[in-house]
Amino acid sequence: MPRRGPDWVPALTHLKRQQRGRVRLPGRPDVYLGPVGCWPARTKSPPVIVRQEYDRAVADWLKGRGHVARNRGHATVVVLLAEYHQHAERYYTKRGRPTSEVGLIVQAMREVRTYLGDTAAPDELTPARLRELQEHLAARDLVRGTVNALVARVKRIWQWGVEHGYVRAETWYGLLAVRGIPKGRGSRDNPAVEPIPEDWLDRTIAALPPAQQLVGVALRVQRLAGMRPCEVVALTRSALDRSGDVWVYRVPADADKLAHKGGRPPVCLGPRAQAILRPVVAAAEAAERDHLFVVASGRPMTPHHYARETRRAAVAAGLPGWGVGRLRHNAATALEQDERYGIEAASTALGHASVSMTERYVAKSLAEAKRIAREVG
Repeated sequence: MPRRGPDWVPALTHLKRQQRGRVRLPGRPDVYLGPVGCWPARTKSPPVIVRQEYDRAVADWLKGRGHVARNRGHATVVVLLAEYHQHAERYYTKRGRPTSEVGLIVQAMREVRTYLGDTAAPDELTPARLRELQEHLAARDLVRGTVNALVARVKRIWQWGVEHGYVRAETWYGLLAVRGIPKGRGSRDNPAVEPIPEDWLDRTIAALPPAQQLVGVALRVQRLAGMRPCEVVALTRSALDRSGDVWVYRVPADADKLAHKGGRPPVCLGPRAQAILRPVVAAAEAAERDHLFVVASGRPMTPHHYARETRRAAVAAGLPGWGVGRLRHNAATALEQDERYGIEAASTALGHASVSMTERYVAKSLAEAKRIAREVG
């Protein structure tokens, strides 16, 4: 009997008497594919239902072995996507759980699988077909950023397929020729995120119920420090260095969006933020808890709770239900427009790796444009 190599995969067998398929998986019972009579004895190619069930059975068996097979020219798109899904669930994790990126990858998988079909080979995704998929997504009125992100994830899956022997290298190189949809070219964009009017913050906090007053404290601290919502609600006594005149908050890894890139710089909190936080710190010390922001039950406040209660209070105050992430735009705009600081200071305060990212957070000032026009034009 020939020795099985590391790339061996159980074959699909045609049971002519039963007129259906079968696959024998080592260590498992035989898997019968399709109903009796679905694959006529004189038909060479298996019907779609047999091929689909074979792909699922083999992909499930490979997952159980923890094995990634290579050089399988007969593998279909279903096998490639099943293997990449397993890889994504291991790779894109935080706090031991899959991140939101896994859900976005699944969405991209669903789109490409629906477009190509279950029986297609990965190498059948040509640049022309990927371009057609891109146009199909744009025609469904998805925003440009979503379409480009979905197509980029498909390319990433096929790149992984090249590395693991599912896709020929020339197939992936061809997909690189498909560019993202440029701005203003046939697909709509989401409106730019703007800072909230400053009075909205005060009106929202005033509308918070008594049980949610810590949400108001978090909002004021976030506005001053320009933190992300997940960072402000993760504030703990142990992560807050209060030894100097400026408090230094080192964001925990499980709340750090940039943890996989080495982490964001520490957050510095000045006298105004300290004055807001002191009563909260004192209450946490009295209760012998580490987290500063908690809900009524005493459990740590989550970003979801923080955002939800803010939206509810905003609506109760007669305002649109604004998102708490917009407070970072307020902080960036205020620093950039202050002649003492500018865009570099805003980038440092927000913990951005580059000034170009900070520029997305800064609102263009109409008053500044009018001043320049008076002096120059």
